[in-house]
Amino acid sequence: MTGLLAAAHRGFSLLELSIVLAVSGALVASLVPAVATQIESRQRRETVARLDLALEALYGHAMTFGRLPCPDAFGSGDGREDRDATEACTSTEGFLPHVDLAVPGRDAWSRRLRYRVSSGDGADFAIADDGLCRADDRDLDLCERGALEVYTRGDNPATSAVEAKYWRKLADQVPALIFSPGTGRAPSDNDAAWEQLASGDESENLDGDVRFVARDFAAAQSCQDNSDETVALCAFDDLLRWISPNVLMHRLVLAGRLP
Repeated sequence: MTGLLAAAHRGFSLLELSIVLAVSGALVASLVPAVATQIESRQRRETVARLDLALEALYGHAMTFGRLPCPDAFGSGDGREDRDATEACTSTEGFLPHVDLAVPGRDAWSRRLRYRVSSGDGADFAIADDGLCRADDRDLDLCERGALEVYTRGDNPATSAVEAKYWRKLADQVPALIFSPGTGRAPSDNDAAWEQLASGDESENLDGDVRFVARDFAAAQSCQDNSDETVALCAFDDLLRWISPNVLMHRLVLAGRLP
């Protein structure tokens, strides 16, 4: 009995303590990836919710004012749309004018949401006075469509072979879209910093042309964003939402903005 009490008072030996610390460290190390994955998933869900809210705000803006807002131009960053003296957009690409839309302007990683618009002359989206069709390309009327295109990767439905890198078009004639650069980009509002960290397909969303990519999430790995089916696609975590031209026209008609 005396020996047991002495052992209890003696406490852990250095060997026993090192074993406990080693086991605890292994348990913590095994939990870190799972916790990080859960945090990433939660942040992506929150960003999707913010994008969906912004998308509805864009539709609401068009129904209220008869036009989509212009981007908050790079270099401005005040959260408001930027127009020139003729009321045309100063740029077709920039940040979401979140102050004008009264919605969050950043994703769950605190990066600014990007916003791109398209029209015949790359300028305005005001609706024609007659509400129908006019030759002025700056009018968003029943004859107007955007020029943006959204693509993804997936199997070719026309073949029986697995072609996971086959390009498929998701949408065209898109008048406007918004997107988050995801967690893989620098926590900066500097456009150049984003470009430096963009992978192959992610670069499509930053090159200024009309082609955009919306893919499923993919983690960093040995990869190539090409047509080689033996190599995986590269990391991709951009999140995109876009205005459907048909939904936009339908809502404008319901709002009495178009006949």
